Amino acid sequence: MKKHTFKVSLLASAIGLASAPTIAADLRIDGFTSIVYGQALDKDELPSSGRFLGYDEKASFEPDSIYGVQFRSQLEDGLSVTGQIVGRGSEDFDAKVNWAYLSYELTDELTIHAGRQRIPFFIYSDFLDVGYAYTWISPPDEVYGLSGFDNMEGIKLEHYTDIADWTSRLSFLYGASSATLNSDGTVINIDSEDFWDLTWSLNRDWLTIHLTYSESQVSLDAFDVPATTINAILTGANPAFALTQEELNYLTTDNDKSTFMGVGVAGDWGKFFAAAEYTDINIDDSPTGKDRKSYYVMVGHRMGKTTLALTAAGQDSPNNEQSLAILDDPTNSAVLAGAVSAAPALAQVIGAYRGGYERTLFSYRTL
Repeated sequence: MKKHTFKVSLLASAIGLASAPTIAADLRIDGFTSIVYGQALDKDELPSSGRFLGYDEKASFEPDSIYGVQFRSQLEDGLSVTGQIVGRGSEDFDAKVNWAYLSYELTDELTIHAGRQRIPFFIYSDFLDVGYAYTWISPPDEVYGLSGFDNMEGIKLEHYTDIADWTSRLSFLYGASSATLNSDGTVINIDSEDFWDLTWSLNRDWLTIHLTYSESQVSLDAFDVPATTINAILTGANPAFALTQEELNYLTTDNDKSTFMGVGVAGDWGKFFAAAEYTDINIDDSPTGKDRKSYYVMVGHRMGKTTLALTAAGQDSPNNEQSLAILDDPTNSAVLAGAVSAAPALAQVIGAYRGGYERTLFSYRTL
């Protein structure tokens, strides 16, 4: 799969002073935008959905183009507020509040943040939306594609300190997150409750190490209709064929435990640079893609105003064998096959549980 892209990035910054009768606040405003043109050059290599990373055979600016404005105001000693509004081409450029949180410095090394904020899953999480801050048009979707789970509403404790020659950044988050996606015209709601994350980043000269682990209870309504439909077909054929509650649990994602583990390493030696990250996402009893393992490795070379970079990325997201065993049960399979013969559209509903895949991609970039 090949994709032809170019990007123009713009940064606009302004610092002003806002005053109120009882409090004076320093206000900083930063703007950013990425205008990206892309097209899939070989339509025969497109997946069944007809799109790859948002692109199809028709040229488009929408999938990766983005604009945003970030506000930060120092309200008084130790207290500040941060907000960020972002509009994405993939969402019709509608402006949405990405961040909105208060920060208070408890000590010189310890800060508490409260509100909607970015989850530090990755090395580049802090400036994930600011495309000029890294080499790619956008970070590798195999690792960074979390379907809107980049942000959370809650509390974060962040501790900065020096350990020998290392700079340490340790953070703990607790809260919840939700996202609404539009997948080929189907609206999907994803909710994550009792979310917590522990992240530790270490930096020394040219080397950065990033470690993270999180847990949450996840609900995804994408499989509610398929599971209900399958159960209705089986029950209609014979009430004795009705699925048990345990079987329904394997066909739906409702308050299932999810874990996220990630490790990343980056090095920058001036002319040469490299980065690699690996993630493992597991959702108990998930209907499909139960245990998703992803990685990328990137190397690059700066030559004056030109930068060359090569990235290899891969992802393994296998089907859940327990979910497939329910569908492949001889009795269930025969009943469902008969239903599909009578109503071919049901094939897509049943096929939702066979969405596992494994892929490896290579990309290059010249700046």
